[in-house]
Amino acid sequence: MMNFEFKTARKYLEPLALVVLVLVSIKPAIFTWHLIRAGNDYRPCKQQAAAHMYKCLLLKPSVYRAFKKYHPGTADNLVIKSAIYNKNIDRLKDSRPEPADISRIKSTFKDNFYLRHLFHRFLQGVRGQNPENLDDVSLELLADPTMNTLTISIFKKIAPSFSRDFVENLGDFCRWKGNHRLADYLTVAHDIEKKIPAKPALPSLNRQKSTDRLKEILPIKYKRANILLEKNLLKSPGFNDGKEIERHWYFSDMAGFNPFADASFTMGPDSIEKNGVLRVMGFFVDNKQSKSNARGGAWCKKRIPIKTGHYLFSFDYTTKTGKEGPSFYLGEGIGEKRIPAADGKWKKAIFILDNAHGKLKFVKPLIRIWGTGSLWVDNVFLARVNGTGFSLPNPNSVLIADCDEEKSE
Repeated sequence: MMNFEFKTARKYLEPLALVVLVLVSIKPAIFTWHLIRAGNDYRPCKQQAAAHMYKCLLLKPSVYRAFKKYHPGTADNLVIKSAIYNKNIDRLKDSRPEPADISRIKSTFKDNFYLRHLFHRFLQGVRGQNPENLDDVSLELLADPTMNTLTISIFKKIAPSFSRDFVENLGDFCRWKGNHRLADYLTVAHDIEKKIPAKPALPSLNRQKSTDRLKEILPIKYKRANILLEKNLLKSPGFNDGKEIERHWYFSDMAGFNPFADASFTMGPDSIEKNGVLRVMGFFVDNKQSKSNARGGAWCKKRIPIKTGHYLFSFDYTTKTGKEGPSFYLGEGIGEKRIPAADGKWKKAIFILDNAHGKLKFVKPLIRIWGTGSLWVDNVFLARVNGTGFSLPNPNSVLIADCDEEKSE
């Protein structure tokens, strides 16, 4: 009888044991797969790699200690994101941070209103509490419609302190990221008379038409110059593919760490009338005399070798608020080039670099803002000028022209 019972039990126990074994094995397998993907994707696509890193942290929080060795900022963002999404600050404790990690995290997220609302004791005694100074995690949560209930409940308490400019920029950001419900809430709650302004219309300028327009402007503005343009040296100049943008450009965020003042900027691909563009936004700037002014923008990843001679650098751009403070920078010895706000009209910035003496060996274009609002950029162009008898009427000056031929000066 006992032998029969054992055989019967064995009949069910063996499949059950197999199921348990498979279930136990799945978690390590999934963790390993995400870990491998994170490593493979980190250089070509950090955003995609971060998604796999986040999955690893959910499965095994202590992997934070390995991630921080390679990029502490990304590791900190992910563990705080995990804590907020799970409404459990113990997610941070489970990641086994060291005292230096806790200190860095508190400094980075001192103004994060999600942390202050959910875990006020964690940031107790930490100076900060300026909710307009948005960090990367806040921006991700603001873009997520599933977090709107929590976000709105927090805004009902702290939003009266928001400036009108900040609310309009925040609503504009939410529309950009597709969180229209939160944008609508901000519009109504703050009595903004009209809806968050739409993106400025883009003239019918694809990359070829933009280059043709450039060639029309040059002989008019540089009458003494014989300008023949060689091929564009930049990769992904038109910003039509998000992965291509990340492969060739990166976000230069010079804010919130020494020697730069606190500020909040973000950057990413956008679309206007089905045309891919790059967008840089500024939400908050707190420049102080004791620190360098903050700024943020798009920086070309690779140095571009240049020869002796002249080079033309150009791009199409527009701005929304007039407070963006746009500029561009090509490298040491050239200097920062400020350009005027565009007031919703598309402009073309044109600069001719004089390297006739061959002092510069490379350039590394950077297009950025120093204030708040939105800067859209398209059709970036860098090429050697192959012409004879070339001379510059206004060396080192920046020419600003309208993208629309009929409105050109």
